[in-house]
Amino acid sequence: MSYIVVTREGVRTFENIDDAGDYAQAMSLRTGEPAKVFHAETEPLKDFYKKLGNLKLVEGNQPIEHATRDILAALGE
Repeated sequence: MSYIVVTREGVRTFENIDDAGDYAQAMSLRTGEPAKVFHAETEPLKDFYKKLGNLKLVEGNQPIEHATRDILAALGE
């Protein structure tokens, strides 16, 4: 899957969502305007995996130890 970031300076494609997010955030800070990531390509995945019963949501804005614990619990490990 590719992730596309659109800014006033153009379009860039990334293979890694973390790289796309880092780039979008850097561009947003640099330009003073939020960069637009194509949610149209990634948002439908949530519904797709939810319908399959495979969607696991974990709060990522917490200490790594807590996030790890929550991920493992969500995976049943």
